[in-house]
Amino acid sequence: MVQVDGLSRPELEAALAKGEMPFLKQLLQREHYRLHTHYSGLPSTTPAVQAELFYGMPCAVPSFSFRDPASQRIVRMYEPGIAAEVEKRLERDGEAGLLTGGSAYSDNFTGGAEEPHFCPSSMGWGPSLRRANPLVLLAFLLTNLYSFLRVGALLVVETVLALVDLLRGTASG
Repeated sequence: MVQVDGLSRPELEAALAKGEMPFLKQLLQREHYRLHTHYSGLPSTTPAVQAELFYGMPCAVPSFSFRDPASQRIVRMYEPGIAAEVEKRLERDGEAGLLTGGSAYSDNFTGGAEEPHFCPSSMGWGPSLRRANPLVLLAFLLTNLYSFLRVGALLVVETVLALVDLLRGTASG
C-alpha cells in the first residue's frame, strides 16, 4: 500500500498521465497495484486519515495540533509520547491494525506493523530497546565501549569549559 498524503485523485491521475510519477505508474502496470479513493471526512489531517485507514477509527484526533483534554496543553501529533498514547487508544478501541505483519515508513502510527520506521508513535528508546536482540545490544555496547567512554569524558570537559567561559564572560561584563 502506498498512501500519498494530501494528493487528490484528479491530481494523481493527471500526474500519472503526464509521466510525472513513473515509479507509481510502474507499480500500477506491472505489480497490479490499484488506485483507491479514501475520503477521511473532517478533520482532513494525516493523523486523522491514518487512524481511520489503519484502525477504522474516524475522527480519532481533532486536528494535527490540539489541546489535550487530560494535560490541558497544546500537543502535536509528531510528538512520540502523544502519538503513542493515541495509537494505544486506537489499538484498544479500533479494528486490528491494517499493517499487521508488515512495515510502516514515515506514518504517524504504525498500524500494527512489525517493522515501523520513522513513525512518531514508535520512536524513542523504549520501543527500540524492547525490539532489540539482547545479544546484539550487548555486542554493540562492548564494541563501542571506548567511544561511549570518550564521549562521556568529552562531555564533562566541554561542560567545565563552558562554565569557565560563562564565569569569565560574566566577570568581564
